[in-house]
Amino acid sequence: MLFLIRNHSLSLWFDTSEGVIFRLSATLVLSGLIAVFLLPIFIRLLKARGLIEPDKDFQGLSPSSKRGTPIMGGVVVMLASFAPPILLAKLDTAAVQVILFSAMFFGCIGLLDDVLKAKNSRRGVGLSAVQKYSLQFVGALIVLFVVGRMYSHDNSVKVPYVIPFLMTPFYLGTTAWFTIGTLLIIFFTNSTNITDGMDGLLSFPAAILSLTLAIISLIHNRQPSNPEVSIVLTAFAGAFLGFLWHNSYPASVFLGDTGSLMIGASLSSAAIVLRLELILLIGGFLFVVQGLSSVIQSYLGVALLGRRIFFRAPLHHTWHFSGLSEPKIVIRMWLFSLLCAILATCSLLVHLD
Repeated sequence: MLFLIRNHSLSLWFDTSEGVIFRLSATLVLSGLIAVFLLPIFIRLLKARGLIEPDKDFQGLSPSSKRGTPIMGGVVVMLASFAPPILLAKLDTAAVQVILFSAMFFGCIGLLDDVLKAKNSRRGVGLSAVQKYSLQFVGALIVLFVVGRMYSHDNSVKVPYVIPFLMTPFYLGTTAWFTIGTLLIIFFTNSTNITDGMDGLLSFPAAILSLTLAIISLIHNRQPSNPEVSIVLTAFAGAFLGFLWHNSYPASVFLGDTGSLMIGASLSSAAIVLRLELILLIGGFLFVVQGLSSVIQSYLGVALLGRRIFFRAPLHHTWHFSGLSEPKIVIRMWLFSLLCAILATCSLLVHLD
């Protein structure tokens, strides 16, 4: 049946620009519906197996609304993200394969961490920082090696960075590109991880950023159009929005590291594949700010100066301690992420003139 759809009776839908729009729309709806309808079943399974949020110190914040909430909802997000592309995207595309590999690899790191946290006798103790970063480093190197092969010429990687508001791309040498790419994947992945600290805080900005990259990959004339990558990114966006249906305040389920690491890795890998690294940082500036606040707090403040720079990092906790309610913080961050996505898109419109 799938063979007939792809190659015969409905080939028009898959081989023309109209087919791209159909596949994008179908992917968005299908991934969202999968997440919405599978999550209640998965939530009951998680509760039955005791895979719930471990008890931890919230430093003065009431944990009553969080305690007992199932974690590892990211497993369903991964399923909802992968199923539509299998049906509607051309999986023989190297760009698609590397993004899906990145999502799977980093999602499995998070899954292992979540299982250890839930089952460990000391509750909340998962992978060590060294173990987690080492695995992330390996995953980042694999992604960059494959992407480097995609763009290699004359035994060297010549990958242009798309510079916002400018017409001329900027090139880096192989070593610099690998170094920056590795740091980008690891930093962005952990930034999305720490952003996932309030109900619904990560899902909506991640969906907006996914759709932004998907749209730009279709309309930007300084890079090869890649509709298959757009379809994969749209699947991610639909899955994130479907998850938000159950994760909005008060959350019925959490992403866990399974989902938060998968989100950061998939988006950063997609940006590297599309040569839109700087656009990722603009559109995902919320995650950049969250990540930098934790780095500044831990390494500049506590480690170097011996004191805190912020009352608590990441920043959403500081605002919570200042008296703002969790829903108000989340909505304001949603609006901020939407503005960042609009700015990222507008920064490339100059290339279309």
